Amino acid sequence: MTDTESIENLLEHAYPSPAHWSSTDVADVLVLSLHCMMVEQGFVAQGNGGQAAKQDETERRRLLDMNQKPIYTPPKRWNALEDEWIVLYVREGCPHWFRLHCALQRSTGRLFIHACETDEQGAPKPSNIQVLGLQLSNYTCEGDKASVSEDSWKGYIHNERTLREMFREFVMDPLWKNAEVGHMTNADENMVHRNDADASTDTSTSLYDRLPSVNPAVGGLILGCVLVGIGSYMFASRASQRLQHRST
Repeated sequence: MTDTESIENLLEHAYPSPAHWSSTDVADVLVLSLHCMMVEQGFVAQGNGGQAAKQDETERRRLLDMNQKPIYTPPKRWNALEDEWIVLYVREGCPHWFRLHCALQRSTGRLFIHACETDEQGAPKPSNIQVLGLQLSNYTCEGDKASVSEDSWKGYIHNERTLREMFREFVMDPLWKNAEVGHMTNADENMVHRNDADASTDTSTSLYDRLPSVNPAVGGLILGCVLVGIGSYMFASRASQRLQHRST
């Protein structure tokens, strides 16, 4: 559960190559990358996905017991909806479920990410909703598909370091830190401490404390629109810093 493998390698854990699955949509690839990062950090996906899936303690325990080795292959029909993806997760130490809900606005190329912890009825807990917006063209080979091959995941994901930092900083870390944790394993404690030590010192991390509470039904996508702008700014800012560093 460490950030030691490249996203390219994580994608290979899910599917050996693009040729091994039916989708050629770069949005699917980006969401699959997010899912793989969730699995890498200890989240266990439910096999049949979707909000209609069974979410009780028996199923939660079954998933955790069978997770001797991380399973990166996404749930069946995880991308069956048009421009929308929903995956349910559990994680050792928390009695509740987690939901990753992504929606793509095709006209603008913006992917809105809404991640939450759910209560006993399966509804988002207002105290633990995390949102993020990503511009598809910043992180995928959109517009340059001729540069990639079905034989390898190389080149499908761009700006991996920024993608990892943003998804961890604005989604995975706060989702787990704000979760109702029954008991935290030593591995979980070590990972939290490690992520705290590795976290970016960028002042944008304080934006989480300033975000208002939102209505789960509509607030996630509204804040997602705002965070797309934030994400684009951070992307441009970090790219500029790297260029300045190289010029010196």
